[in-house]
This record gives sequence, C-alpha cells and structure tokens, in this order.
Amino acid sequence: MGECVECGGVDGEETLGLLDDPSIDTSSRTGKLVMGILALIAEFENDMRRERQMDGIAKARERGVRFGRKTRLVPEAIGQIRELREAGLTVPAIIERTGFSKASIYRALTVPPARRSQ
Repeated sequence: MGECVECGGVDGEETLGLLDDPSIDTSSRTGKLVMGILALIAEFENDMRRERQMDGIAKARERGVRFGRKTRLVPEAIGQIRELREAGLTVPAIIERTGFSKASIYRALTVPPARRSQ
C-alpha cells in the first residue's frame, strides 16, 4: 500500500493523498469511495489472516504444543531454593548460587507445598 500523507482540503476538510498512487484523489466523492473500499478490503484481509492464525494456534494446542517460554522454575529448582533458604542462606546468596532472579526466588519460596510436587 502507498505511503499516506495529509493534504489540505476545501473549506477546512482534510483529505488523504497517496504518494505512490496519484490517480486516487480523496478530495472527490469517487476518490473517497475508492479509498473506503480499499480500506474495507484491507480490513477483510486482516480479519482472514487473524482467523487463519487462530485456527492454526487451536490445532497446535490440540496436538499438545505449548506456547511461551519454558519455565526454569521446575519443582526440582523450587526444592533446591527452599533447601538453601532453610540452610540459612540469604536471598542474595541464593541468587548468586542458582542464577535465578530475585522475583523467582521469592516466587519459589511462596509456592504452596502441594504445587511443588507436581
């Protein structure tokens, strides 16, 4: 699609002009109609793309594909962090030893025991 730029209109009306296609004059009714139709086609294409994307995501989920980052805070790591804390290490020392962020350390320390075993 062409690059849009604002152009001055008649009687204070603003119009859009396409720099790449000077044959579409948006100051006339016909030009506005053409631009409106082009905008609707673009919106339709975008909706179709989004629908195909959502279908693909749904099919991937049915196949068991997981999206997003892989979690580093697995039950074994949570157990290690808790053991280090119970051994008397400070949070900064645990951060240094495990490489986890401060937020991850506190998250691991506040996870209920039932969830840790999963």
